[in-house]
Amino acid sequence: MGLGGRPAAWRRARIGGALLSIALAASLIGGRAEANGWAHGAIPLEALIAGLEAADETTRARSAQYLGLRLEVTAVEPLLATLVRSEFDHAVRGEIYTALGRIGDVRALPALSGCLEEEEREELRGLCLMALALFKGHGTLPLILDALGSEPSLLARSRAVDALAHFPDPEAVAALAGLVTGRGNASLRLRAINSLGLGGGAGAAQPLLETLERARGNPERFAIVDALLRLRAREATEPLMRLLGETEDPGLRARIVAALGASRDGDAYATFIEMLGDAVPAVRYYAIRALHALGRIEATGPLREFALLTSEEVAGMSAAELVAEAPRMVVALNLQVAVLRALADLDAAAGLPALLAAAGPTDIALDSVPALKIANGIYDRRRVALYGLGYSGSRAAAELLAGPGGLGSGDWRLRATAARALAVLGFDDALHLLLPHLDDESAEVRRMVAEVLGLLGDVRAVEPLIARLADGNGEVRKKAALSLGYLGDARARGALVALRDGDESASVRRTAAYAEGLLAGPE
Repeated sequence: MGLGGRPAAWRRARIGGALLSIALAASLIGGRAEANGWAHGAIPLEALIAGLEAADETTRARSAQYLGLRLEVTAVEPLLATLVRSEFDHAVRGEIYTALGRIGDVRALPALSGCLEEEEREELRGLCLMALALFKGHGTLPLILDALGSEPSLLARSRAVDALAHFPDPEAVAALAGLVTGRGNASLRLRAINSLGLGGGAGAAQPLLETLERARGNPERFAIVDALLRLRAREATEPLMRLLGETEDPGLRARIVAALGASRDGDAYATFIEMLGDAVPAVRYYAIRALHALGRIEATGPLREFALLTSEEVAGMSAAELVAEAPRMVVALNLQVAVLRALADLDAAAGLPALLAAAGPTDIALDSVPALKIANGIYDRRRVALYGLGYSGSRAAAELLAGPGGLGSGDWRLRATAARALAVLGFDDALHLLLPHLDDESAEVRRMVAEVLGLLGDVRAVEPLIARLADGNGEVRKKAALSLGYLGDARARGALVALRDGDESASVRRTAAYAEGLLAGPE
């Protein structure tokens, strides 16, 4: 017994609750302490475990939740002990069951399986089913299948259906297929459709395709198409293309094209080309993404024409007209960015006209929210176009990159992109064009130029790069050091040794040591 006859456990609970309260307060007010990306990560483990014995249920529940989120294996026994001493609050018990599932320690299995028989509250049995699903390598599937057939509660059966998403096993697929193709509860059927898509087991697509033929309205069709998208099932290509021709629902059409794209089935190529002209922007977007993913060079032509039409429209509008039609034009610019990315990857040389047309500036006064959105869209397409020009092998591209729209841009991000693209092109005058930008006002541009000079392999960059070892930005010094190492010229040895031994940054010192080891010639 402790002071005043109170048990020691009671005192520990009070102390633990106080510690946790202090830690919680510190994490929620100014100067939050964070660890591993979570504010509660800085709360001592001892405080959380002690919090399980706190007097108020909120602290106990929060302690259990945090222990689960932190995957604290050492908390398993205290969590189980809290259940054993008949924790009365159902919210706390729920957090404990969830935490035990997240932690995944097999010592929790008896409590979680016992929960299915002993817990009176349906939501707690449901949480235990979800927790048991996380132990799929430990024979928990029969427990979940049994609950699916015997649970009197629709809520708990719904959780059992959700839990089966963790099992690609034939038994789970068969159970879910029975719910999908049957005529039972509509809510369970939708959940089973989702679980089949998430589980990805062999044969999961077949019951979905059977049900797609007689789906009860668009909500069910949406669910089936989304599940097929996750499965990336090629056997769904023909049924999905057929449905695409039958439905006028814009959202469903977009999801169908997304699902067709996810399967990467070349048989849908013609459909994707056709959908580039669809009235629904989302359909056009997923068609562009699908053509990009397929990687077929012949798609370059239609994509190039798509991008050129947008550039022509933008060029034909005044700034005021662009702002007046901001919603539509922002969508058009976003679609063009997706196309330009595809062109850069598929065949930048064939896409050159579209890349050149999109790389130039468009003056927009930043005096309203719509104007800002248009300006951001113009910036995005310019950056992607400049990047793509680097892979075009074109002298015209090099001229644009070296001009006011590239290295001469007022936006440092575009200057950095242009510098990279010029180096990728690798024409003889690239060094001459890039060297002045080792002194750019933007550290990011200096960093990029310092990096690409090493890739060009021209030893005329050695002395300018040695000068950059004194840059005020550590990342610039690192890239300059690495480039000197790649160039392999012994003239850089003394400067790299000095950087290795004297730089204030440990990261820079390590990089300099590595670069010095790459140099040719005697020590």
